[in-house]
Amino acid sequence: MAYQTLEGPDGAPVTAKANGSGALKVDVTAMSGGGDASAANQTNGAQKAQVTDGTNSAAVLNTAPTTEYGVVTRNIPSGTQAVSGTFFQATQPVSAVTLPLPTDASTETTLSAIATNTPAPLGTSFARIRGTVSTTSTAFPSQSFPRGFWIRNLESVKTIYVAAGTVTVGDGWPILPGEIHEFDLPNSDLLQGITSAATSAYAIGGVT
Repeated sequence: MAYQTLEGPDGAPVTAKANGSGALKVDVTAMSGGGDASAANQTNGAQKAQVTDGTNSAAVLNTAPTTEYGVVTRNIPSGTQAVSGTFFQATQPVSAVTLPLPTDASTETTLSAIATNTPAPLGTSFARIRGTVSTTSTAFPSQSFPRGFWIRNLESVKTIYVAAGTVTVGDGWPILPGEIHEFDLPNSDLLQGITSAATSAYAIGGVT
C-alpha cells in the first residue's frame, strides 16, 4: 500500500496526530453535492470524465448540436449505399473521321487505285512439252514461257546438245542423260537441239 504525505498551508509536512487517536480527520463538507467522485455522478460504476479546453466542454448528445461542442456520431446504414455524380461508360466511342492521318495514308479512296497501278501477274499455269531430237538440228516446239523454262534429257546414255540457232554434235550446251538445264528465254522455239545417234527424248517445262 502506498502512502501520500499531507502538507499544511505553509507547505510543511503534517506530522501531528488529530485528537490523539492516531488518525487524521479530513473535512469533506465543501466537496459534497456535485463532486466528480460522488456516486451520483457515476453510471454503472463508470466514472464520468469531462473533455474541455478550459473554456468549452464537449458533450455527448442524441440530437444535432446547436451551440454545444461535441463529437458527432451517426449510425451507418446497412446495405448498398447510393452514389451520385457524373459517370462515364467503360468504352468510349471514337470517331475515325476526327483522327489525323499521315501524308499518303491508305484510305478507302486510295485503295481502289492499287489494282490500276499493280502490274498484271505473269501467269500461274504450268506447261510441259515432251518430244525427241534427232541427228539433225531441229528447233524445239514453240511455247511461251515469260519467266524462262527448263529442258531435261530423258535418256540414260545419250547427250543432247542445245544452242540458239543451228547446233552440231559436240557444240552448244551439252545436256547429259538425266540432267536439267534452265534457260532464261521467253519461248522454247528460240533453241535447237541435236543428238549423236538416232533420237533422244526430252521434256520442256515452265510457268506460262
